[in-house]
Amino acid sequence: MYKRMINIKFLLLLVMILSGLFCSSSEIKNNPNVLWIVIEDASCHISCYGGKAIQTPNIDALAAEGVRFENAFVTAPVCSPSRSALVTGMYQNTIDAHNHRSQRSKGKGTNLAYVESFILPAEIPLASKLFEDEGYFVTNENINGKSGKEDYNFDNKIIYSGKSWKDCPKGKPFFTQIQLKGGKNRKTRANTEDFKLPPYYFEDSIMRNDWKEYLGSWLDTDENVKQIVADLKAAGVYENTLIFLLTDHGISHLRGKQFLYDEGIKVPLIVKFPNDRFKGTVRNDMVKHIDLLPSSLAFAGLQIPENIQGKNIFAKNYQKQEYIFSSRDRCDETTDIIRAVRTEKLKYIRNFLSYRPHAQRNQYKDQKEISKHTRELFALNKLNKLQAQFYNPTRPTEELYDLEKDPFEIHNLAFDPAYQAELKKLRSVLYNWMTQINDPGLIPEPYLEELGEKYGNKFIAMKQPQFKDINPRLIRIIEAGEKQNTPVLLGASISEEPAERYWAATWLGVNKITSAKRQLEALIKDTEPSVRIAANLALFKVEPDFNPIPTLSRELKNKNKIVGMYAMSAIDQTGILNDEARKIASEASQDSYEFTMRYGKYLLNK
Repeated sequence: MYKRMINIKFLLLLVMILSGLFCSSSEIKNNPNVLWIVIEDASCHISCYGGKAIQTPNIDALAAEGVRFENAFVTAPVCSPSRSALVTGMYQNTIDAHNHRSQRSKGKGTNLAYVESFILPAEIPLASKLFEDEGYFVTNENINGKSGKEDYNFDNKIIYSGKSWKDCPKGKPFFTQIQLKGGKNRKTRANTEDFKLPPYYFEDSIMRNDWKEYLGSWLDTDENVKQIVADLKAAGVYENTLIFLLTDHGISHLRGKQFLYDEGIKVPLIVKFPNDRFKGTVRNDMVKHIDLLPSSLAFAGLQIPENIQGKNIFAKNYQKQEYIFSSRDRCDETTDIIRAVRTEKLKYIRNFLSYRPHAQRNQYKDQKEISKHTRELFALNKLNKLQAQFYNPTRPTEELYDLEKDPFEIHNLAFDPAYQAELKKLRSVLYNWMTQINDPGLIPEPYLEELGEKYGNKFIAMKQPQFKDINPRLIRIIEAGEKQNTPVLLGASISEEPAERYWAATWLGVNKITSAKRQLEALIKDTEPSVRIAANLALFKVEPDFNPIPTLSRELKNKNKIVGMYAMSAIDQTGILNDEARKIASEASQDSYEFTMRYGKYLLNK
């Protein structure tokens, strides 16, 4: 009898242990659901943020029930870098997701030869996996319960638990992203005239109607939010769901999306907590969108990985962020390198390609009616100086704005003697940040792709000893070019580091240093394709009789498709449109790589 009782107790104990093993930690902790509502291409032009042109009562109601952030920013003003940063809680630069759509396995800009280097290492956290590992039901969906937009600039395969949070088993929490079309959904034109365009935009019926369609997209988004809330309430899970609502970047306008002015990086952020926690709160401190992941994990009682660069903005020991950093790099076929640091009062912008216009060729933007219209107005000399400056052939190396006095960021104080101390400080803060996060943006992309293939991925490549101080070294060369310090450029042209040779060649050409002809002739035979391309373009600028087309055309055959895109960009910059150039453009227009093809078609249509 005694032995029998022991056996029964043993079996009961075993059942309890096994039940614990097969019961997820989230079920034990009764964790809340976590929902991210991610809206495309929209800024803070809604009524709860003071907008008067339209009313968004459903979004307003959500804000009234939770926390509304007056100063929320994204770390990148375009889809794939911004979304890559969001789901990792890390700067897109650090994880090498900074160039918009690279050689991934799907979507625009695909090239299977380099896919493996776009798989993030295990040490980089992914929101979906972090929650799934803790027993959450994970989905990514749109308003109709179908698969939602991803557009990440990495190639990790993300496996979701199901298509919709509505399929989540009873008693199991869910982590869901609902992707809304937002500013891309231009089906509704708002019936309003109660707005004035920013002063840097020409104001006429074409520009105003476009803005009305943008405002109409907010009206449709507000209805989407109404449906989401109603569905959560009908399922009985609204009160136990932590909700974040934000956009992936600002409005898709000439000076918004793709650029680091507030129109591009400042976004609405609303957080609704279970049980009316923080109800009716408005916060004015600066936060960034990569703070969502650690804040979500913390509220769910889950561990925050040490390498996450975002902050838990609701922690008891949270300290306000003094600086917000943001970056713009290649957007589709348009190569650019811009960095910015913002305080509550000031914003410093660093244009590393100051020798190129703001409004470089970009198919995505150029096909918009407002872009075509504004270029026509520029050609007809109908834009004022402020409105026309985006089309100037060059731009300032530095921009500094007093945001309290100049919220539209139109008065550049970088050359104002009264602001030199602030300029110097913010420049130093930005440069130190670039080094701290291992920002690879100044390394020419063709070369960076090769490093990714060599080391497995670029995140690992940037940790190699030879790149420890790469940013200060490259900035020194770029600044030498901007200051026309030729001896520094000539010295860098024979560096062992390809990235240094690239920038030396680039600036020798920009400055048209005729005495550098011999050095450039050597560099057009360099082992690194990006250096050869830069040297060919530079030699053409130095020696107009030099024909760079034959050597640049050979670069299109490189298996690294970014090389061909760079070569076509260089041909475009030469302005050569002879039969030889058109023949190469015709070949490029049939290229398998989307962004090389765009250059080919563009040159053929010139």
